[in-house]
Amino acid sequence: MDVVRQQVTADELLLMPDDGFRYELVKGELRRMTPAGNVHGRVTMNVGISLGGYVKAHDLGAVYAAETGFRLSSDPDTVRAPDVAFVSQANVEAVGEVEGFWPGAPDLAVEVVSPTDSYADVEENIFDWIDAGTKMVVVTGKKAVAPVRQGFRFGWDAPRLCFSVREPFVSKAPAAGIVWGNVRAGEKLEVVSQMPQDGVIFSDGVEAGYLSFDSGAVASISVADVKARLVAA
Repeated sequence: MDVVRQQVTADELLLMPDDGFRYELVKGELRRMTPAGNVHGRVTMNVGISLGGYVKAHDLGAVYAAETGFRLSSDPDTVRAPDVAFVSQANVEAVGEVEGFWPGAPDLAVEVVSPTDSYADVEENIFDWIDAGTKMVVVTGKKAVAPVRQGFRFGWDAPRLCFSVREPFVSKAPAAGIVWGNVRAGEKLEVVSQMPQDGVIFSDGVEAGYLSFDSGAVASISVADVKARLVAA
């Protein structure tokens, strides 16, 4: 990926002549993407065919190819183009027919990682989708295993919380409707207890400071206004 050091708007990107490359726009910065290699192209096509067939058979919405740009933010503009994307039927109907870039994030973004992609670029890409409202990001490709195992990192001062759900029992299918996600500044996650008795809620590793959390109790989780700093003794 090459970075072109110039400020560009989404409208200017849309009107650029075709030079054989695919471009993305990140906070007004133009980025030229290297054409996909053999494996990358084959994996992308296989994902698109499978996803497209399922979505069409069940009338779920629309599937988009790798050249499709999604305008994630403005002033400065960010336009990302995933390898495969899905937009639900409800959102397709709400937005209507669009000639230019899709105004917003897809419901699902699929990124096929190439050997030349850096982990930092992959992480930045994923968080751009999540911050813009994408509900699920799928990362695939041989190199995709390493960053997933390492865990995606962001700065201590980043205004977001990440959460995941772990069930206290083994089951064939998760009973939770939401199993992973982000809480950004200004948002809140509400958890309602369904435990009839002896329910508790506590911070990881601080079990002694638990709060009662019986059926009907609601826990509201959000990014704190005040930040603490860890100091090593």
